[in-house]
Amino acid sequence: MRRIVLSLIALILAAASPASAGTLSLPRVSTGDTITASTLNDPRAATEAVVNSLENVNISATAAIDESKILYKSGGHDHGGGGEGTPVVGIALEGYITGLWIDNNSGDAPHDIDISTGRATDSTDSTNIPVSATLTAAIDTQGANGMDDADDVSSDAEADTWYDVLVIQTSDGATQAGYFNKKGTSMNCPSGYSGCTFRVIGYVRTDSSKNILAFGRVGNYFGFDDPIQDESDASIVDNTAEVATISVPPSTLAHVRLYIVNNGGNNAIAGLVRPVGGAGTTSNYDEATVIEPYSIANVGVSGEALVPADGSSQIEYMGRASSGTLTIEINTLGFWDDIHVH
Repeated sequence: MRRIVLSLIALILAAASPASAGTLSLPRVSTGDTITASTLNDPRAATEAVVNSLENVNISATAAIDESKILYKSGGHDHGGGGEGTPVVGIALEGYITGLWIDNNSGDAPHDIDISTGRATDSTDSTNIPVSATLTAAIDTQGANGMDDADDVSSDAEADTWYDVLVIQTSDGATQAGYFNKKGTSMNCPSGYSGCTFRVIGYVRTDSSKNILAFGRVGNYFGFDDPIQDESDASIVDNTAEVATISVPPSTLAHVRLYIVNNGGNNAIAGLVRPVGGAGTTSNYDEATVIEPYSIANVGVSGEALVPADGSSQIEYMGRASSGTLTIEINTLGFWDDIHVH
């Protein structure tokens, strides 16, 4: 470990344009590191040192942190923490992630996921995991760029199951790989990665044939290519909440389509979806997700909604029919990935 002293002093708004400016980028200082103010010891700083348009800044020493803690660049003069012009790679902010998006692999979409280039802190925020080239992980193989051996069932995934997608890294930081781990289970480092560091960077779900459900991604929204019918209930009791388990990762924002149909009456019908334990009710039409003031028997109405799913991937639904019987169907369209939200 290299001891690096970090002191930040006398931040003064720039009054004059410096002749030669150095640049220091400090993405993160770890918990327990010390930041102290001190006297400026660089007589050139008044005319040369500028950090983000603030003059008279000196960075010098104290936390027992390794060289990966600070990103340092010099434009012609010394600052503590590295030789002149010496880059010192930085650890990012706690929970930091950039890039590392998952997408269907074009060659074997039912089994393979591509992971884009990027960088993230590991699960304990103790080191960086940089990915400089696209990784491809296969859910029908074992080991690095495959699936956790402990989750493997005859070299195949389980049906109708959520898997975390991870990036893993050897303990020396030299090699990175993609990896699948069954959601809610302990992660085991694969062969050749003893003591590995890792970070969850996405989720995938298998279908009844153990294939990865195809999806499209826009930013951190993941939409299923084929919506999944998670609920069809023809025994609705008016204004009574029921629980549905839907095809989204636990504790995410779900995008669903609610369909209601009156099986015999011709009067008003309403339906809603809400978080588990929510207070919305179809006894108040203005709280409904969808409403049909005058329904036609066996002709339904639908509407889309965003609803937070709980830690068991569950939401609640409710319906009301002035006459006749009501059927409710819930189709899951997608979800918002909270991993890439800073």
